[in-house]
Amino acid sequence: MQRFYFYSLLAAALFGWSACSENSLPGTGLDLNPANPLEITDYQIPGAESVEIDAANNTILITVSCGTDLTAVTPTLTVAAGNAISPAADATVDLSVPVQYTLLQGNLFTTYTVETEVRCITGFLNQAAARGEIADDDEAAAADYFFSTFGTESARYVSFQGIKDGTVDLTEYKVLWWHSDNNQSFTLPEIARDPEVLAALRAWYQDGGNLYLSGYAAAYLNDLGRVTDNFPLAIGGGPGFDNPDTWTVNTVIARAHDMSSHPLFNGIDMNAVDGRKEFPVIGPGWREDHNYVILDIPKYMVEEKGVATDPSVGFNENPAVYERFTADNNVAWLATWGGINDYFMAGVLEFRPTTEFAGTAIWQGIGGIEYNQNAEGDINPDGLNVHQVNINRLSGNALRYLTSH
Repeated sequence: MQRFYFYSLLAAALFGWSACSENSLPGTGLDLNPANPLEITDYQIPGAESVEIDAANNTILITVSCGTDLTAVTPTLTVAAGNAISPAADATVDLSVPVQYTLLQGNLFTTYTVETEVRCITGFLNQAAARGEIADDDEAAAADYFFSTFGTESARYVSFQGIKDGTVDLTEYKVLWWHSDNNQSFTLPEIARDPEVLAALRAWYQDGGNLYLSGYAAAYLNDLGRVTDNFPLAIGGGPGFDNPDTWTVNTVIARAHDMSSHPLFNGIDMNAVDGRKEFPVIGPGWREDHNYVILDIPKYMVEEKGVATDPSVGFNENPAVYERFTADNNVAWLATWGGINDYFMAGVLEFRPTTEFAGTAIWQGIGGIEYNQNAEGDINPDGLNVHQVNINRLSGNALRYLTSH
């Protein structure tokens, strides 16, 4: 299994001695007392996914997720009775490089080496056999953005067929991004719903793999079993149309829940409009409007979940709807279409870990978030989206956020 590590060497020499493994100073002839071994018995750092202590080889391997700052870490460690240690147990160390600890007991000493493995490979998922064979223009543009931003060392192309064939080792990946688009009608490719593929991706997601599902790919949460409700949806299809408006995304849900500080929106300038905070995603011109968003949430929650209506507010403004919807699904409701002032629709959601699914998934189904504004129509025949930077930032933020979880 391949993983990419970020290592460099931190030299540590203590008291001018050469490091050796469970030995004595030359000429002492002293043996170790087995009742007081020279051992680090526990070593923890904030955010560690796993810690493996190999006492036989005097090594400690720590696994962390991408984005973890390792340059100034204060570990919590325990040594066997009777041992002194250097650096001190409460010393702040740079774990972006291997760190050596020297344990001392009388005239005896040994060294432990602590190394860190950063689990951060992100895969771009698609039904095409190879990146160069991606057929849809928005999917291809999303792939271009992904690889130009994250390079080749931490980014990989993943095909569904590769998962089925077993040529893709999903345990190598912290995050998978699937952007699905179709300019005729909403469909997910058959290979994505192949029983072997679904079983493999479900197991990976349950084990802590994280998903960024954009466009029609948001539907995959139903196939994986994370979403079990039959929510009413707006699903846009067809080649698109010319439109003179600028479409925006709103990050204040029902003027009451300000999500603009969520890491998903880092670096995106917001416009304050009527109690909302909005940012533009596509300017005048051709747009495909391929939505996959949840609509009519209050009606669904009242009729299907028994949420009580609140006569003091409008039907779509009932705060009990928000509380029940987010609690039942364990989600953070992050964004709606621009202009939405109530709980009518949800377009961007963070599906948090559950007892069944240890991974985090982001559903992004707002149709105005296109990776290629088509060069069609009379309004913007060049297809230049002046707000593409916001779409790119949103996508990059989502992937960086998921690599840190």
